[in-house]
Amino acid sequence: MQFFSVFKEIYGHWKYVFDPVGEEYYSKASETLGQLKYDDNFKGDCDDYSIMMASCIKAIGGEVRLIRTKIKHPDGSTGGHMYPEVKFGNSKDLETVVYLIKNVFFVHEAKGKSIFYYEDNKGFIWLNFDYNDAYPGGKFQSDIRENEIII
Repeated sequence: MQFFSVFKEIYGHWKYVFDPVGEEYYSKASETLGQLKYDDNFKGDCDDYSIMMASCIKAIGGEVRLIRTKIKHPDGSTGGHMYPEVKFGNSKDLETVVYLIKNVFFVHEAKGKSIFYYEDNKGFIWLNFDYNDAYPGGKFQSDIRENEIII
């Protein structure tokens, strides 16, 4: 599956960089891609990663959306987060997707770990492509889904 190769490439070259203090900055995928020329890394925060991942998945024919969540921190404060989800078909396709993640593409990264996904009201499976784990379907940072941005 090409989607897994895209995940590996972007995840493997991603360096988290905070937005400027007091600003929310959204990088275009072309801007993030241009950063490779400096040190072979992509840079940005969660929304920049999500935009980059969504753009690349969409460019190879995938259906992707961005999910905005709210994270509750241990001190009681909250913050926002964004991550991409990729559509992989219905529940019949899920077994194949899990097999490919655990036994072909992400054997070491997903060993002994669960695969997290979202099933929408039409029965379609959307796999978490966040950077919080080194494999697609990693643990959600939050279960609070504020909204979905269709790409």
